[in-house]
Amino acid sequence: MSGKLPSVQMVRQPVFDDSLKVVAYNLLYKDGEETEEQLFGDNDLAVQLLLDEYTSIYESGEVKALPAYITVPEATIKPGWVPQFASDNVVLDLKKPNGSAKDYVSAVRGLADAGYKVSLGGYGAHAEINDLLDIAHTVKLDVNHFDAAQLEKNLDVLKRRGNISVLAWNIETVDALEACVELGFDLFQGHFLTKPKQLNEGKLGANQAAVLQLLGEIQKPDVTPESIEEIVQMDPVLTFKLLKVVNSAAYSLVREVTSIADAIVFLGMDQVRQLAMIVGMSGQSDKPAEMYRSLLLRAAMCEQVAKTMNYDNRSSYFLAGVMSGLHLIFDTTQENLIGQISVAREIEEAVMKHEGTIGSVLNDATSYESGAWDQLSEGVDTEVYDDAYIKSMRWLNSVMETAS
Repeated sequence: MSGKLPSVQMVRQPVFDDSLKVVAYNLLYKDGEETEEQLFGDNDLAVQLLLDEYTSIYESGEVKALPAYITVPEATIKPGWVPQFASDNVVLDLKKPNGSAKDYVSAVRGLADAGYKVSLGGYGAHAEINDLLDIAHTVKLDVNHFDAAQLEKNLDVLKRRGNISVLAWNIETVDALEACVELGFDLFQGHFLTKPKQLNEGKLGANQAAVLQLLGEIQKPDVTPESIEEIVQMDPVLTFKLLKVVNSAAYSLVREVTSIADAIVFLGMDQVRQLAMIVGMSGQSDKPAEMYRSLLLRAAMCEQVAKTMNYDNRSSYFLAGVMSGLHLIFDTTQENLIGQISVAREIEEAVMKHEGTIGSVLNDATSYESGAWDQLSEGVDTEVYDDAYIKSMRWLNSVMETAS
């Protein structure tokens, strides 16, 4: 038994409640015998550590672990088999059985008897799954598999049972999300946060403009502490939050910092760049917290890859990661956002066209975080991205804590 994390390609996709609060993470991993052996073999401590890493978030003043939905291959589920990891914070996500339905049902009942929660997919498309509804914790309905009438009918049948949370899966737009909320689904999963309902192509609000001005200034190679201070002090909330972060226990400063210029001297320009971006983004408080988490995770991944590969101007990779999704937080188009900020040409080309080295890293980081491993660049070293993803999750919890 080893405490070393298994080397697997795995990402997390949030599961939301109807207020868009993240209540669990669905862990998506690249299929393959080697991966499945790592996750479901006799490696209990290592897998438990991995699950803790992928489900840990900072929220409401503390770091906590959310439940993990994790898909178990059908071949693994046999009578008498139980996972090596703890059952209290895991939901076993089961695929439709292709083999003996009797043996499969027996094995799943054994998992439930051992204390594991079970999530079922393919409801309505495979009769044998109906035999498991009395022990299911969650049932997933693919909203793209049914028309509106079928979706409502299936949901109604499942809700009447009283023991099941029904998850609307594969939601691609905010309109589809709102329809599912109206129907009465309990849980929601999909890429709808990447496709805002309404976009503003005009001028941004005063606070948004200040954040963009700050982002434009801090990425200049000749930026000075005084020029950053001048911009930050135009926004009292931004000034207060940034100084609060710098003076937090996380930095263990020998004396209290009372000015932005002082903060830069103590922390260095690169760290202040990141803090300013994070604090500025978090000022858009009407957005789900997961939008900030996912965007910062992507930005940190880009910078970590640049660090591992010894690329120059690593902070440009972080900024490109932020700029790739900041327009969604500001409810505007990417073109409008870029048009209102002066960024280096290589960052603009990376964000708008995925060109250059920065653009290539951004493209691969975006593909990796969405679980689209088949879309990674040819010849890319996936271990670099595996490592960057885990390190970025750790960094994310730390920075969300200091910036709260």
